[in-house]
Amino acid sequence: MWYTKLLAVLFVFVFNLNGVFIVSHEALTWQQMSSVFRYLRCSEKKDCAPSLLFLDAFTNCYMVVMCCVCATLALAQSATPKDVLFDALALFFLYNLDDIGGELAIGQEDDWPGCQLAWVHYHIQREESCPGPGWPVALFSVTAFLVAIISVLLPILLAITDYQSLILS
Repeated sequence: MWYTKLLAVLFVFVFNLNGVFIVSHEALTWQQMSSVFRYLRCSEKKDCAPSLLFLDAFTNCYMVVMCCVCATLALAQSATPKDVLFDALALFFLYNLDDIGGELAIGQEDDWPGCQLAWVHYHIQREESCPGPGWPVALFSVTAFLVAIISVLLPILLAITDYQSLILS
């Protein structure tokens, strides 16, 4: 049915476009977190691993790209608008699951001292010795560009490909 495919195409486009904004927000958050980490010289302290910051940047970028691709594949198999809607809601739930204060109540936003860390970051920026963020900023930029491209390509691919006949054959 054409309206099921149209609904899936619109959702994939919006989902992927949201991915561009998510990557941009993650890049800004990562820059702030990295500068606080470097300013406080956490890498010199026991039980602090600066490599995990870089792993976080890579994981966030990988997750956004893979979620965009998987959303297209999952919604391509939808037979009814109800399937598209349920799959879309499930994808949004999974997409926000890793955020503090996300859909599950295991970790609340009150558990993370965001205001205090923002205060520290503000004072770090006022000083001239604010450390640079490093190479992951380029990784976030490349990922945002890639997700912007697939925001256009994947909905077009979804619209012109008959996935139901591919699944049945």
